[in-house]
Amino acid sequence: MPAGDAFTAQQRYEIDRAIRDAETVCRYEFSVYVGAAEGEAGPFARRLHSALTAPERSVLVLVDPAARILE
Repeated sequence: MPAGDAFTAQQRYEIDRAIRDAETVCRYEFSVYVGAAEGEAGPFARRLHSALTAPERSVLVLVDPAARILE
């Protein structure tokens, strides 16, 4: 696993597959952010979400492993 990469190639494949499957079922675009939230997680996740290409048709999942936060 490359330095700084939190996931193996197989894990990245499985995450990508889960995203594609979710998009197919619900017709929304999914984005996953894994890393430290800058400041409070909720407002940070909302800022990331609003910066997406089509936020009105998108779902953002923020995972901050170190803080054990999911938004």
